[in-house]
Amino acid sequence: EGPQDLSTVLAPKHTALLVLLGLHPDGTTREVLREALWPNANALSPYNALYATISQIRKALQDATHGHITDPFDQRGERISLDRHTITVDYWDLLDADHARHIAPNQESRLEACWLIASLYRGELAEHQSPLWLEAPREAAHRAALDALAELAAHYRESDPNRQLQLLEHARLLAPDNEAIYRDIMRTQAALGLTDSINRTAQLLTSTLAAMGARPDPSTIILARALQTRHYVISPA
Repeated sequence: EGPQDLSTVLAPKHTALLVLLGLHPDGTTREVLREALWPNANALSPYNALYATISQIRKALQDATHGHITDPFDQRGERISLDRHTITVDYWDLLDADHARHIAPNQESRLEACWLIASLYRGELAEHQSPLWLEAPREAAHRAALDALAELAAHYRESDPNRQLQLLEHARLLAPDNEAIYRDIMRTQAALGLTDSINRTAQLLTSTLAAMGARPDPSTIILARALQTRHYVISPA
């Protein structure tokens, strides 16, 4: 039997608790969970809702998996975490890869970590959730992916501009309003002799920003026009 989507058996509060725990590979305290999810809990019994939700998740997953998952949690005193023997979280893998990128002893290891980050980041972290406590880790994960793609693109600038272009296009999909990425794409297209593509990239940037009520910087349009000529100078961003 293939992978089974269990999200449909979970209530929104169940999902929120699992997402919040997913942000803490080493677990967190029940007070942190209560403050984030039940800030107005009764002072006399502040953790009733937390423990009720944990019980409901256990039962929902046990029923949905016919007993294969009985308890996804690991509770030790005041701390609660997801059970690593039962649960895997791609966000944890991304954190590990980003850490490996920063401490890599050589370029080969650093690039390997970058490729792993690029493969792990498949979109906005917990995209259907919108609590304030998600904003910082969501932005950090997004930045890690863009940084990894930028490093890979820079690495292939001289040796494989076609691959560089692919990486830049990947980055553009993750950050469609990032004007600097479009400029790098146009420079790479010029280096590859894809003159007609430069204009399409500039038009795509213009329409994307227009939908957000913005316009490209005039220097970007000037760059696009210059790159479409036979003789041009590729200047820094």
